[in-house]
Amino acid sequence: MDSYQERHQRQLGLMSPTGLERLRGAGVAIAGLGMGGSIFINLVRLGIGRFHVADPDTFERSNINRQREAKEVTIGQRKDAALIAEARRINPEVQIEAFPDGVQPHNVTQFLAGMDFLVDVVDIYAMPAKLAVNQEAYRRGITTATMASLGYGCSLVVIAADGPSFAELSGMHPDLPPLQNLDRFGRFIAPGVPDYMQEQVARAMRGEGHIPFVVSGVEAAGALCSAEVARHLLGMGGGVRAPRGVYLDPIAMRLETFTADWRARPSPVPMPATHEVAA
Repeated sequence: MDSYQERHQRQLGLMSPTGLERLRGAGVAIAGLGMGGSIFINLVRLGIGRFHVADPDTFERSNINRQREAKEVTIGQRKDAALIAEARRINPEVQIEAFPDGVQPHNVTQFLAGMDFLVDVVDIYAMPAKLAVNQEAYRRGITTATMASLGYGCSLVVIAADGPSFAELSGMHPDLPPLQNLDRFGRFIAPGVPDYMQEQVARAMRGEGHIPFVVSGVEAAGALCSAEVARHLLGMGGGVRAPRGVYLDPIAMRLETFTADWRARPSPVPMPATHEVAA
């Protein structure tokens, strides 16, 4: 038994030896290593053998409440470097290619080359990059999980090549102001804003504060996403596909599917009508 098989032997019974080898040879691209850091480390522990990861940012103290490897001792360190080091402490043989400039419209082809699955947690304020990587994955037929942490919970939408695209469902567009893209993304990615955070989200949308996050939402996203990657790579079938999404909130005791389409629900906060584009 080699070290990989020994490391993952307790997974047998949930998957066959053949399935485990499939994970070992699979490639997952992770765009964004904030919330994506938890997903990345979970997938390393699951046994995924190859990764492309992209994030240009460094850790800040405000990341410590929720992001993997965000600690007092890593403030100022690059997120990709810190997380890659942790991944290699878990599996020294894991193959990782970093894209230190982050996902950009000019590098999405290389970023997705040889990958079997895309995890999209690109910051929505990096809208051209988010649209570009989703468009290229859709063109290539690469199944994509796009995620969001929302309060104590999270949501997941899985986009496959035989369904509607991310651009169609999110309604995001380069000609829209950032707050309107944020509004549309929020209406796409979740069935609504939890009651306990509506006031703060409304303040944030008016430019008067921040959108709040907490560790349980980020870790729940990591759990949902790693299970979805396993489902896809092992050919387990089932699951929820766009235009349906999955929403989980342990505080509100909600686990449900919802219509993942920005047109399916009104804005939780009145938005200015300027610079609107056609739906």
